[in-house]
Amino acid sequence: MDKIAKNGVQKMLFKILPSRINPWLIFAIFTSSILQHVPAEHQSCQENNNISTPCEPSLNDTQVVIGKGISTPERKSRYLQSENYYVRKKKNKCVPQGSGKIVIVGKASLNSCRKGCDRDKGCSGFELSVHRVTKKKKCKLFIFKAVTFAPTKERGWCSIKRPKSRAHWMSGKQGIGFHIPGGTHRGTTGFNPKKVAIQLRHGEFSYVIFGLSSGAAGDRYLGPHPIFKTLEMKAVTPKNVNTQLYNPSNPKSKFVRLQNYEDVDVFGNFLDEMERINVKVIAYMNVQGPAMLKHGEARAFDHPANKVGFSSGGYFVNNNPGVCQKLSGVNVCAPSVRKWVSWVARKYSISPYNFRDTYIEGSPLNTALKDAYANVIVNHYAQRYGNRIAGFWFDAGDYGDRAKIAAAVRRHNPKAAIAYNRGAKLPLRNNNRGLEDFTFGHMTPEDFGANPPDGCYNYGMVLSAESSIKGYVYAKVFPSTDLSAPSIAKNPYARPGFKIRYTEDSYASLAHVFLPAQLRWNSGELVWNIRQAAEWVHRVRKAGGAFTWSVRRSGCAGCTGNSQSIIDPPVMEFIKQVTAQLKLITAYLFDSTNCACLSELGTTGNRSWGCEHFEPKEGCKNDRDWTFELAGTKHNCDWVCKPSATSLSNRCLISYLGNGGKDAIGACPYCCNRNCPGYSRRFALLGT
Repeated sequence: MDKIAKNGVQKMLFKILPSRINPWLIFAIFTSSILQHVPAEHQSCQENNNISTPCEPSLNDTQVVIGKGISTPERKSRYLQSENYYVRKKKNKCVPQGSGKIVIVGKASLNSCRKGCDRDKGCSGFELSVHRVTKKKKCKLFIFKAVTFAPTKERGWCSIKRPKSRAHWMSGKQGIGFHIPGGTHRGTTGFNPKKVAIQLRHGEFSYVIFGLSSGAAGDRYLGPHPIFKTLEMKAVTPKNVNTQLYNPSNPKSKFVRLQNYEDVDVFGNFLDEMERINVKVIAYMNVQGPAMLKHGEARAFDHPANKVGFSSGGYFVNNNPGVCQKLSGVNVCAPSVRKWVSWVARKYSISPYNFRDTYIEGSPLNTALKDAYANVIVNHYAQRYGNRIAGFWFDAGDYGDRAKIAAAVRRHNPKAAIAYNRGAKLPLRNNNRGLEDFTFGHMTPEDFGANPPDGCYNYGMVLSAESSIKGYVYAKVFPSTDLSAPSIAKNPYARPGFKIRYTEDSYASLAHVFLPAQLRWNSGELVWNIRQAAEWVHRVRKAGGAFTWSVRRSGCAGCTGNSQSIIDPPVMEFIKQVTAQLKLITAYLFDSTNCACLSELGTTGNRSWGCEHFEPKEGCKNDRDWTFELAGTKHNCDWVCKPSATSLSNRCLISYLGNGGKDAIGACPYCCNRNCPGYSRRFALLGT
């Protein structure tokens, strides 16, 4: 009913009705009866298996013809565009969760509620309720609270503000992820981002997840930091030093005073080149920080026991017993860790302190280290690079104070999208309500090669994106069980009627899938069938999610070339072929039962359902009960076979003698016997 017709009906009722009958009442009954007879196909609010599906307002929905003066399609459209809410009318209420507050609006009407929520940036939704007896209206605004729908006996409207995600720009896009060692190392001091830019400028890449800290470690960084310089934490950030002269073989390297050399802002230079080709950058950072809260001091790059760390920059650090005694009264240490922990203890007035408390969860020292990571390290880099960083992907999320980390980022870069590697993997979900903007999308662990990235174990991420609500997922999901758990013994996605369902609230997280192009995150053989890879990317992007390929760089172990400034060319060629296939896909050939992958170890049991598996013949079966001890740690055939199946290293040694008098060759024939399938290195499955 348009405005002219409405006015005409009102005038007519005033003329023909007796004075004792209220014409406004008759008009209200008349108009409400019209609204109750809108065709069912125009009502978008549905109940599906008792799972609430929030309404998305459209021009045909009866729920929005409520506001005063809203009648014509044009005005109705303007109303919808301005409010941008999910609305559920009639017998529904809002259920707030979490901390925050509830504000009661004095003038209770749909318009006043909406306007009040619009004005408050912290408002996540509002509720207009009508008492059953008194008919009195009440308007509640939910400030900094998560809001979900729930049925009620009273008449009312629940409206949830649509999420304006910081990750909206990732929706439907594709990116890549890679990193180089941080600190002072030939891979960082010689890194030339122009070469990567040349590779990426003609590809369909909207973003790059690039390391601001070393991959899988937080002990080294790719940009300067004043505290590290003050503490003389050697080789923790890049320096303009001659790494050809000062190399692992030069004993003088550990005595070079790196603090006297010019800083090299590798990450800043990378940002410059990505800006030139219009590719956004998401910074990878590992939350465990310089204290190595997850992996421990022995895994720090400058610890004497870390041979890989020594060759990638640790050789610059003097870590002899005299140095460690002076720092902490011990003979063996990682000087970078000890200096950082000591500085944090002084800054937070923890005196005296016991270094062992570093790794005791909840101890004053452990808590201070988490605070310092957020407010000293993340805060500095967020301020240094500002909005040049489009987002952050924080690894090892359980080892930091996520709220303080997010606050440090938002302080200087309020639009940055954030993800944390923590929580349930499958189905995708928002594991950090109010703190994350896109899912970490981490694949199910390799499990000693039993679960390759192209395995059906990870198919659930594709289904999650397709089950998302316009590309976004939420905390409440069915099934709620983490389907990536090793205890999942059968393919859950092949069950008849299997479906993932999300319940919307005011905390949305973009469905982001992050998978390696090769067997492992940064190394190993290419493993994907190109058609399967293209289908997975196509399905995720079409659903509004984002897909990231983790790629290996040139110069890594098992990679081609020796330049660490480019992505390994065979990997780039693989992604190029996958991208070309995207435009040709009209139907999907791969599902949860026919993933074109092979389990590296020919495993059985709970990890055998995700890939095609051929039971080894009798003479090739590994002894599942065999173990041997090396450096105080027990290992089995999984450990022996992992490298021999994917790299040139060899663990099939007679010196690995275990129980029953068997050595590795006798106990593990699957990969140690040249006549068995695991003996040969895995070939790339690149056919269509």
